[in-house]
Amino acid sequence: MDKRPANVWALQTVRRLWADFMAREPGALRGEDPEQLHRMRVAHRRLRTAIGSFAEVLPVDLTAADSELQWIGDELGDVRDLDVQLEAMRTTATGLEASPESIEGLLAAVNVQREQARKRMLEALVSKRFEALVLRIARSLRDQVTAGSAGGPLTIGELAPVMLEDRYRRFRKAARHLTPKSPPIDYHNARRKARRLRFATEFVEEIYGEPAEELIDAVTDLQDLFGDHQDCYAAIELRRSVCKSLSEPALTLARELDEQDLVRAALLRRGGPDAVRRVEKRWKALKKAMKR
Repeated sequence: MDKRPANVWALQTVRRLWADFMAREPGALRGEDPEQLHRMRVAHRRLRTAIGSFAEVLPVDLTAADSELQWIGDELGDVRDLDVQLEAMRTTATGLEASPESIEGLLAAVNVQREQARKRMLEALVSKRFEALVLRIARSLRDQVTAGSAGGPLTIGELAPVMLEDRYRRFRKAARHLTPKSPPIDYHNARRKARRLRFATEFVEEIYGEPAEELIDAVTDLQDLFGDHQDCYAAIELRRSVCKSLSEPALTLARELDEQDLVRAALLRRGGPDAVRRVEKRWKALKKAMKR
C-alpha cells in the first residue's frame, strides 16, 4: 500500500490543476485560439473533480469554494459549447451541400448567442467576484492539513480505493439501466458521472498502473460516444432557440440538420450498453489491483 500522505498528494494535484486553469486565462480573454478556452474548461472540470474527490483531506475553505467554481465554469462552458456547435453545424451543412445563404444565415443567428455568451464570460473573468475567488483559492492552497486516524495521517493508499469506489458507484447507478430507448438526459447524466470517474482514476493512475490506464481508456471511449449523443440534442435545442430569426432557406436547413441529428443520436444509443459493459470489465480488473 502506498503510504504517502493523502493530504500532500491531494494538495499537489489541486495545485497543478489550478495552475493549469489560470495559465489558460490570458488566451481565453484574448479569444484568438478557441483551444485555450477549451483547455481552461477541461482544467476547471478536473479541478472541481479533484476538490470533490479529495475533500476530506483538503482545507475546508477550498472545498467551500465549489459553488463559486461552478459559477465561473458555467460562464466558460456557455461559450465553449457554442464554439463546438458552430463548427459542427458548418461542417455538417457543407456536407449536405446546402446553399451558402442558408449556412451563413443559420450560423449568423447562432453566433449572436455566442457573442452574448462571450461578453458575459469576459465580464466574469475581469469581475471582482472572480478576483475574490482567485485570492481565496490561492490562500487555501497555502494551507496544510492532516487528516486521518489516531494512528497517523491518512495515506493515499488508504484513500484512493475509497474514492474510486465512490466514483464508480455513482457512475454505475446512472448507467446500469441505460438502453437504446433511454431518454437523452439519462445518457447525459451517465456521461457526467463517467467523466468524474475518469478524472479520479487519472489522479491516482501512478499507483495502479496498467489496470487504471485501461479503465481510463474504456471510460474515455464511453465519454466520446455519450458526448456525441449529447451534442446532437444540444444542437437541436440550439437551432430551435433561434428559429424565429431565420430566413426560410436557413430554417429549412435547420430542420434538415435536426432530422440528421435525431437519426445519428439513435445510432449512437445502440452502442451505449456495450460501452458501459467495457467500463464494468475494466473496473473489475482495477478493483483486483486495488485489493492486491
